[in-house]
Amino acid sequence: MEWWFAPLSSFADMGSPLLVAELLVLQRQGDFSKRQTPSEIKNAIFKNNNTILEFELVTPLAEEVNRKSLVKAFFASNKLEVIWVSALSGVWSGDYADKLAMIKDSFVCGGAGSTSSS
Repeated sequence: MEWWFAPLSSFADMGSPLLVAELLVLQRQGDFSKRQTPSEIKNAIFKNNNTILEFELVTPLAEEVNRKSLVKAFFASNKLEVIWVSALSGVWSGDYADKLAMIKDSFVCGGAGSTSSS
């Protein structure tokens, strides 16, 4: 990805973990031009020398009904790859929560120094 001043080499070149998470959320489901989303971003953190971004996202769907998402993004070799693992909040409090977290954790990117998966 090209930036105004120089090529980007990691997420940290774009800003804080929360800022990058907000940009991804707005691009995916918000009103990007108004910079608004009903979602709440939690626990945004860079990992692996700032080439991985992980965060949680809670999106209200109806009164007392929310969707929770675990998000993992890779930025490597000028490529951005993101996985969004989502389910109703009630599913995350049940037995299936560990399986959903494993899906997010199993997502790897060949450009980030890991083995790629299909």
